[in-house]
Amino acid sequence: MNKKYVFTGITKVVGGIVLRQIKRIVDNVIGGWIEKESNLRPEGSAWVSGNAQVYGDAQVYGDAQVYGDAQVYGDARVYGNARVSGNAWVYGNAQVYGNARVSGNARVYERWHCLNLLNLTYYITVTPQNAVVGCQIKTHKEWLKITRKEAVLMGLPANKYATFKTLLKILFKEVSK
Repeated sequence: MNKKYVFTGITKVVGGIVLRQIKRIVDNVIGGWIEKESNLRPEGSAWVSGNAQVYGDAQVYGDAQVYGDAQVYGDARVYGNARVSGNAWVYGNAQVYGNARVSGNARVYERWHCLNLLNLTYYITVTPQNAVVGCQIKTHKEWLKITRKEAVLMGLPANKYATFKTLLKILFKEVSK
C-alpha cells in the first residue's frame, strides 16, 4: 500500500484520461495529477505538484520533482534528482535522470534523453533543435558560434573551452541521428 500520498477525490479528464489529484500524507500538501499509483512510486521523496500531470505508463521516482504545468506521459521515466517544470513535456520512452533539469517549453521524447554530464560547470540539455547550457537556451548553430571570451563570461573556465565545444558537437550529432 502507498504510504506517501492519497487521492483527494478530485478528478479531471484530459484527452480522455481521468487524472486524480494527490495529497501528501505526512503534511497534507496538495499535489499534482496522476492517472494511477504506478505513476508516482512511494519510495524516495519524488513528488508531482502544481498542475503537473503524470499518466500512461510514465513513472516518477527517487527524489525527482515534476511541477508547474509539466507533463510526463507514455513510457517516460523521471528519476534521481531530476526536475521537470514549467510547460515542459517528457514523453514516449524518454528518460530524465540524475541532476537533469527540463523546463520552459522543452520537449523531451523517445530516445532524446537529458543527460547528467559530470564535472561540468553547467547542466547541458540537448534536443534536436536547441540546447540549454546552464540557464541559457540557444540553437545548435548559436552554441557553436560561442567564442572563448563569451564562454568565459558565462563562467566556463578558459581551459575547458575546447572540451566544451567538442562535447557540444558530439551531443548535437547524437540527437540529429
